[in-house]
Amino acid sequence: QDLQKISGIGEKLSARIIKFRDRLGGFLIDEQLYDVYGLEKDVVKRTLKEFRVISKPKIVKINVNIATASELSKLIYLQKHVSESIVNYRNLNGSINSLNELSKIENFPIERIDRIALYLSL
Repeated sequence: QDLQKISGIGEKLSARIIKFRDRLGGFLIDEQLYDVYGLEKDVVKRTLKEFRVISKPKIVKINVNIATASELSKLIYLQKHVSESIVNYRNLNGSINSLNELSKIENFPIERIDRIALYLSL
């Protein structure tokens, strides 16, 4: 309900923000609010004047070198076909040595690599 005090956030967007946060296991950086579907940039800016990530949640990072496609696709930023491509890449090329190496994978959402990297380990 606190979110609904922000101009531009009603019941549906508030619920969507909470659902997104919960699927992530919590927001690690303020900028993740920009990733919530349907939340306009000016609304995010207003929201960030009132709400910030104060304490980062403890999350268990997914090891990109041992995770299954199913495990990888649980990360909200990775669709199933991208997760499968990561596993295929790993099977063909061996261990991934750097998270930047993920940019070589077809259809990898390179524009979100900074956020994805928050949830992955090597």
